Amino acid sequence: MNEIGVQPNVTTYNTLIHAFASLDDLDSAEVAFDQLKAEGLHPNVWTYSSLMKVHLLKKDVHSVRRCFNEMLEENVLPNTITYNTMIDALGKAGLVTE
Repeated sequence: MNEIGVQPNVTTYNTLIHAFASLDDLDSAEVAFDQLKAEGLHPNVWTYSSLMKVHLLKKDVHSVRRCFNEMLEENVLPNTITYNTMIDALGKAGLVTE
């Protein structure tokens, strides 16, 4: 994007991460997330929710929890989608009491 004079913002990266999540492409979603942070941008609730979704699709509950905890550490407030993703991940892992 930078090569063609387009300066990506958080919305741009959120769109990329969401698209990669829809394609079940964890590696590309992680690269986009890392690029967002390298650009000095701050992930928001939509960023974390999309990243959590792709980890859930990969059945990686540990990474879903890691994303959720990182989001809280960055003072990003969860929304309904975030909580539903977290509940879904814990349920699929048999960790419903957590």
